[in-house]
Amino acid sequence: MDVGRWIIDYVASVVGREADDLDLHEPMEVYDFDSIDAVEMTFAFERTFGREVDPHLILQGDQTVAGLIAELSRPPGACAGS
Repeated sequence: MDVGRWIIDYVASVVGREADDLDLHEPMEVYDFDSIDAVEMTFAFERTFGREVDPHLILQGDQTVAGLIAELSRPPGACAGS
């Protein structure tokens, strides 16, 4: 399963929008994506991909769907900019 498609579909379902209606460059907070949503998303991601994710990654500053896709598409242990 494609990580990017999964993230887009997951966020769209949580915020009650069509996936094509999401602006991938808007901060997650624009969609009222809160800490409970973030924790639930990390559990779902872990079940789907077998990889742990820190909920703070989802909620950090002005995190966007596009930024989240970029972060979670990296191989486990890879750092941004490496």
